[in-house]
Amino acid sequence: MPSQISPPTCPPRLAAALCVALVLLGTAAAPRAQDAPVFGPIAVEGNTSTQSALILNELGFAEGDPFDFAVLDRAWEHLEDLGWFAYVDLVYDDQGGDVVPVTVVVEEDATLRYYPIIDYDRRWDVLLGARIYDINFRGRGERLSLAATWYARHGYDAEWTHPWLFGVDGLSCGLDAGWESADFVHRDTDFERWQLGSRLRWDYRRPLFAQAELSAGGFEQESAIGELPDPWPATVRRRATLRGTLGFDSRNQPWYPTRGHYHRLIAERVLGDGFDDYTLLTGDLRSFLPLPWDHVLALRGWGRRAEGRVPPEDLLWWGGPETLRGYGYASLVGDEGFLLSAEYRWPLFLMTISGDGRVIGVGLHAFGDLGTDWFEGGGRHPRATWGGGAHINISDHQFRFELAVPEHDDAVFQFMDAFNF
Repeated sequence: MPSQISPPTCPPRLAAALCVALVLLGTAAAPRAQDAPVFGPIAVEGNTSTQSALILNELGFAEGDPFDFAVLDRAWEHLEDLGWFAYVDLVYDDQGGDVVPVTVVVEEDATLRYYPIIDYDRRWDVLLGARIYDINFRGRGERLSLAATWYARHGYDAEWTHPWLFGVDGLSCGLDAGWESADFVHRDTDFERWQLGSRLRWDYRRPLFAQAELSAGGFEQESAIGELPDPWPATVRRRATLRGTLGFDSRNQPWYPTRGHYHRLIAERVLGDGFDDYTLLTGDLRSFLPLPWDHVLALRGWGRRAEGRVPPEDLLWWGGPETLRGYGYASLVGDEGFLLSAEYRWPLFLMTISGDGRVIGVGLHAFGDLGTDWFEGGGRHPRATWGGGAHINISDHQFRFELAVPEHDDAVFQFMDAFNF
């Protein structure tokens, strides 16, 4: 028989020691995993008036954040969309290891703009005037707007907004002032109005936001207004107003939203000089639902509750293309009311032209409205209307040409220069 050769044996302790040694050698020989790269120092070049700290705030990333090419792309697009710069470039060096320094190179553009006001307003008819505004006032990202109209409304308006209050993302403040003198239109009297206001807004964990406003002003009514449950004599009414708003805004753009929601709950307390104090509670709920073929179903529910006697300048003067379409302009009046609207929108062409959502385009729409207003303690049968038309978008304006069919009445052609919602 052939002889059998047994394999060499190894003492158990020696085998265990050899295994431990091999594991240690393998661990030592394996290369160490590199740490994930992070953004390194960030420098800003080319800015002559815009503050470097403001540009760094607008980037959306900071030194020490995980490095990501997608974050860089979003930052570049955002800086371009601000409208402050003619040229933007983000230069980075990812060859130096785990830390990637970035240099923001910008070439500033003119941000002061002005143009004539040639407009149409359903209340004032033709408006003629001028406007000047700066979207990067003092190089701090502030917005300043000054506007004046001399026909048919004589008025002056100023508005200032400051972003990044105390360096906090989403926290902003603003001031506004205005004076106007014109025909009240709703009833046969002239008026003069003035106001100075301030506001504080916090876009907390977007899309949630909150806003507080405080204003003071006055309204001079030059002749008596009758035909109301409580006639109002010619007088000067001064006021202080405190308003608080809680909201949710997930719209993809403000001027022609094709998806998202915009909801607001508003509480307003008016302290009167020459009239009794009163309170207004308002709910405004809007939804924009995308449909096949890029169509949009737009829905709105609006309602207001009043506590106290509301003066004419704050009543709901309803009827016309901005409220209940097809009914006579300001033919319904009350201090409380509700409005339900639905629109099927078919944009034939739509293109965004700015970072804040301004668009150009043209489209068709069909609508239905249901609503009414009334005085506190009273009631009124809701009015219904339906119809359709075409709309043209130019920047933040929308011109609408509609045929409206009110309940139990003839069809009416109407024109307006703004979105209903």
